[in-house]
Amino acid sequence: MKLNELVVRAATAADTPDLSRIFFESRKETFYWIEADMFSIHDFLGSVRDEEVYVADHEGVAVGFVSVWKPESFIHNLYVDKPYKNRGVGTALLEFCRRRYAPPLQLKVAAKNEQAVAFYRHRGWCEIERGVDLPTGEYLLMHLTTA
Repeated sequence: MKLNELVVRAATAADTPDLSRIFFESRKETFYWIEADMFSIHDFLGSVRDEEVYVADHEGVAVGFVSVWKPESFIHNLYVDKPYKNRGVGTALLEFCRRRYAPPLQLKVAAKNEQAVAFYRHRGWCEIERGVDLPTGEYLLMHLTTA
C-alpha cells in the first residue's frame, strides 16, 4: 500500500539520529555478504559529507532518505526504513531527484543487491558499466537520461 502524505524535504540536523539509524540498519540487512561489524551507527555523516540530503517524511517521521553529489547528479545513497519498504518511498525519492537534478542521473548499486538492481531497472535505469568496490564487491554504474 502506497503512503499518502509523503513529503520529500531537505534534511536538517534534527534528522541525523533517524537517518543514521536507517542507514545503519539498512546496510546491515542489504549487504548480507559483508560482516555486520563493518558497519557503525556513526557512518552516516561521513557518507553524506558534501552531498545534498533529502528526507522522505511521512506524517513527521523520516521513513527514508537520498543523498546526491550535485556536480555529477550522482545518487550516492538511497535507503528506506524497513517498515516502509515497497510503499512508494524509494520511487518518490527517485522522482524528486529526477525533477531536481540535471540528466543524466547516475548511481552505483551492488550487483549482489538483486532487489535494488531490479528496482532501478523497473524504473528505467540502464547499466552503463561494471566495476568493483571494496567491501561491497561488483557494482553496476547505472544512469537515467529521461527528463
